[in-house]
Amino acid sequence: MKLRTRVSLISNPARKVGGVHVYVNTTGVGVEARMMFDGSAMIVANGKVLEQGAQLSLKDVVELTTATFDIEGVRVSDSYKPQINPNRNDSNAKSGYLVP
Repeated sequence: MKLRTRVSLISNPARKVGGVHVYVNTTGVGVEARMMFDGSAMIVANGKVLEQGAQLSLKDVVELTTATFDIEGVRVSDSYKPQINPNRNDSNAKSGYLVP
Protein backbone atom coordinates (compact mmCIF):
# COMPACT_ATOMS: atom_id res chain seq x y z
CA MET A 1 0.00 0.00 0.00
CA LYS A 2 2.79 2.41 0.91
CA LEU A 3 4.60 1.75 -2.38
CA ARG A 4 1.42 2.26 -4.40
CA THR A 5 0.86 5.61 -2.66
CA ARG A 6 4.46 6.65 -3.31
CA VAL A 7 4.25 5.76 -7.01
CA SER A 8 1.02 7.75 -7.27
CA LEU A 9 2.49 10.79 -5.49
CA ILE A 10 5.42 10.84 -7.91
CA SER A 11 3.80 9.85 -11.20
CA ASN A 12 0.59 11.94 -11.05
CA PRO A 13 2.31 15.36 -10.87
CA ALA A 14 4.83 14.15 -13.47
CA ARG A 15 1.91 13.26 -15.74
CA LYS A 16 0.45 16.77 -15.34
CA VAL A 17 3.59 18.87 -15.89
CA GLY A 18 5.69 16.38 -17.86
CA GLY A 19 9.43 16.06 -17.61
CA VAL A 20 11.65 13.42 -16.06
CA HIS A 21 11.48 12.90 -12.30
CA VAL A 22 13.98 10.87 -10.27
CA TYR A 23 13.05 9.64 -6.80
CA VAL A 24 15.79 8.23 -4.59
CA ASN A 25 15.34 6.35 -1.32
CA THR A 26 17.94 4.44 0.64
CA THR A 27 17.57 0.81 1.66
CA GLY A 28 18.45 -0.79 4.97
CA VAL A 29 18.25 -0.29 8.70
CA GLY A 30 19.02 3.00 10.44
CA VAL A 31 21.01 3.66 13.58
CA GLU A 32 20.17 1.31 16.45
CA ALA A 33 17.67 -0.53 14.19
CA ARG A 34 14.91 1.95 15.00
CA MET A 35 14.20 2.84 11.39
CA MET A 36 14.02 0.80 8.23
CA PHE A 37 14.34 2.39 4.80
CA ASP A 38 12.53 0.49 2.09
CA GLY A 39 14.32 1.70 -1.05
CA SER A 40 12.41 1.60 -4.32
CA ALA A 41 14.13 4.36 -6.28
CA MET A 42 12.18 5.43 -9.38
CA ILE A 43 12.68 7.15 -12.71
CA VAL A 44 9.45 8.60 -14.13
CA ALA A 45 8.99 10.33 -17.51
CA ASN A 46 5.73 12.10 -18.35
CA GLY A 47 3.99 10.18 -15.57
CA LYS A 48 5.14 6.73 -16.71
CA VAL A 49 7.41 4.73 -14.38
CA LEU A 50 10.38 3.74 -16.57
CA GLU A 51 12.41 1.91 -13.93
CA GLN A 52 12.01 1.05 -10.29
CA GLY A 53 14.65 -0.22 -7.87
CA ALA A 54 14.34 -3.08 -5.41
CA GLN A 55 12.31 -2.68 -2.26
CA LEU A 56 13.01 -3.95 1.27
CA SER A 57 16.45 -5.46 0.81
CA LEU A 58 18.98 -5.93 3.60
CA LYS A 59 21.81 -6.94 1.25
CA ASP A 60 25.07 -5.09 1.73
CA VAL A 61 25.29 -3.87 -1.88
CA VAL A 62 24.77 -0.64 -3.79
CA GLU A 63 21.99 -0.75 -6.36
CA LEU A 64 21.97 1.62 -9.32
CA THR A 65 18.69 2.24 -11.14
CA THR A 66 19.00 3.51 -14.73
CA ALA A 67 16.61 4.17 -17.58
CA THR A 68 16.98 4.97 -21.27
CA PHE A 69 14.42 7.29 -22.84
CA ASP A 70 13.99 9.55 -25.86
CA ILE A 71 14.69 13.11 -24.70
CA GLU A 72 12.69 14.44 -27.66
CA GLY A 73 9.64 12.56 -26.34
CA VAL A 74 9.74 14.30 -22.97
CA ARG A 75 7.20 17.07 -22.75
CA VAL A 76 7.20 19.96 -20.31
CA SER A 77 4.16 22.01 -19.38
CA ASP A 78 4.19 25.57 -20.77
CA SER A 79 3.99 26.93 -17.23
CA TYR A 80 7.42 25.43 -16.48
CA LYS A 81 9.26 26.60 -19.62
CA PRO A 82 11.59 29.58 -19.19
CA GLN A 83 10.55 32.71 -21.03
CA ILE A 84 12.98 35.07 -22.75
CA ASN A 85 12.73 38.77 -21.95
CA PRO A 86 15.22 40.63 -24.21
CA ASN A 87 14.45 43.97 -22.49
CA ARG A 88 15.46 42.78 -19.04
CA ASN A 89 18.41 44.71 -17.72
CA ASP A 90 19.27 42.86 -14.54
CA SER A 91 22.89 42.08 -13.70
CA ASN A 92 21.78 38.95 -11.82
CA ALA A 93 19.77 37.57 -14.76
CA LYS A 94 21.46 34.96 -16.93
CA SER A 95 20.98 35.54 -20.66
CA GLY A 96 17.61 37.26 -20.17
CA TYR A 97 15.81 34.09 -19.06
CA LEU A 98 12.98 34.35 -16.57
CA VAL A 99 12.11 31.17 -14.74
CA PRO A 100 8.53 31.11 -13.42
